[in-house]
Amino acid sequence: MSILSDNQIINMINNGFIGIEPLIKNNIQPSSVDLTLSDQIEIVTTKDSIDLGSLAENAHEFIKRQTISDDGYSLEPNSYVIGFSAEIISLTTGFNGRICNKNSLIRWGLDVSLGSFINPGFKGRMPLIIRNIGQTTLILRAGIKICQLEIHQLDTPSTRNYENRHDPDVLISDIPEWEKKLQQDNKNLDRSFSEFLHQRIIANSK
Repeated sequence: MSILSDNQIINMINNGFIGIEPLIKNNIQPSSVDLTLSDQIEIVTTKDSIDLGSLAENAHEFIKRQTISDDGYSLEPNSYVIGFSAEIISLTTGFNGRICNKNSLIRWGLDVSLGSFINPGFKGRMPLIIRNIGQTTLILRAGIKICQLEIHQLDTPSTRNYENRHDPDVLISDIPEWEKKLQQDNKNLDRSFSEFLHQRIIANSK
């Protein structure tokens, strides 16, 4: 597996293996692409306990969606919001991605490195966990270069993609009964985490 260079990124985009829309060509770095911040953020509003086993069912109760105003959004120290890339990213099964911090922002305490993995076959606005690990309030503005996207080419395309990542039958045809039972027992909990995120990606990619 290798990280794509700028020439490879352009070539893969031109040949339809990777999509970044809208693409600002000046945002293509030597081995990454700068992504910009959309005007939509989501904030966890509750201070009560959250049942991680049922997030997909009641996530709307805990999340407030907000538009970043012209004055920006004040991100206080030791706090975070969920942002989204302004660009819609699409990867075929021969590629995955990773979100990296921009050195120019992390030195001020803006960290976007959590939740950074992008599966093969993903399509949508990438959700970004944006946290302030510094001691000064940081103003977020829509359109700023918020992070860097590394794109990795797999040695061979993946069998499963983002949409069927939870379906073991796609990968292995003969699954023992004990493993099927274990998967069934854990299905609701595991998928709740993932479905919660998937719902937010869909809602913010329209």
